[in-house]
Amino acid sequence: MSLRSILRSFLKRRRRTRQVGRRAYERFREDARIVIGARVAYWRSVQPFTIGRISIKNHQRLWGSCSSRGNLNFNWRLLCLPQHLADYVVVHELCHIREMNHSRQFWAHVESLLPEWRTHRAELRRYAPTFFNAHYSAYTTQQRKEFLPDVVPQSVLTLLTSTTHET
Repeated sequence: MSLRSILRSFLKRRRRTRQVGRRAYERFREDARIVIGARVAYWRSVQPFTIGRISIKNHQRLWGSCSSRGNLNFNWRLLCLPQHLADYVVVHELCHIREMNHSRQFWAHVESLLPEWRTHRAELRRYAPTFFNAHYSAYTTQQRKEFLPDVVPQSVLTLLTSTTHET
């Protein structure tokens, strides 16, 4: 096999993976907005934070980010994670509203909300290669039904299951 054919095959596979990731993003973006919005609301009830807007993105390498204006961006793939890891990402980004760096004060603030943050961070790092390099047929309807009741209030869950989302 020549280098040219290997490169062509790699680029074709990469394009196909991006297309699958984009379709999954479009399909699950609204679910992510509801679930992550509910988790942000929960953590804001634990400790008040002033936030701007919440956006759901299709980042290729980030779980979340926070702007200096307090706008929060989250990766839709948080839906596929166990709840404690998604909560770690939410808390991490909320703490950036107070400290825009990873100083000792920042980590102390994270620890005040999630004492076991070190374990969650290490576990999240093990998930990253799988989630950022895989096809997303993994988030099935069955997983959605199992995950949503744990993180979304019953009233929101009823709305979610009774209506379809436009993307």
